[in-house]
Amino acid sequence: MVNFFRRHTSDQKRKVESFGEYSEKPRTLFKHTSHLLAMDNTAADFSAGPQPAVITTEIAVPADSQWFSGHFPGNPILPGVAQLEMVAAVIARSLGKNLYVTRLGRVKFKSFVHPDELLRIEARAGAEAGAFAFSIHASDREVCSGTMILSEKSAKTHDN
Repeated sequence: MVNFFRRHTSDQKRKVESFGEYSEKPRTLFKHTSHLLAMDNTAADFSAGPQPAVITTEIAVPADSQWFSGHFPGNPILPGVAQLEMVAAVIARSLGKNLYVTRLGRVKFKSFVHPDELLRIEARAGAEAGAFAFSIHASDREVCSGTMILSEKSAKTHDN
């Protein structure tokens, strides 16, 4: 499971408005990820070394997914945090590691994602370890793009 928040020291504690109060223990925010990601068609190009140069997959989020519950009644759209989680999960599974997001950059949500839309996720390795530039496409339109840096969880600092 991918975790979005790393552990902060006590002087860095802050309220995370979207997800509730800060916790010393990293929170697994994405409890429904396993049924969202049927990634049997994931391809990773490892020809350049231990980190793949490009990771691609296609997935669809079913209409009955909990992600659409209340977001929004009568016009369900996939929340941006779910899109980011899918990218992080695709990368983590391709690398076979337990990762969490340490940094996001230049993230842009450009178009709505509706239930059952086929999404194509592509993540390209950057120069920095764990860095990826990503994009999500639905049909002929780009719905999300940005950069993401992931780090491996250590048992000492992360419990999930």
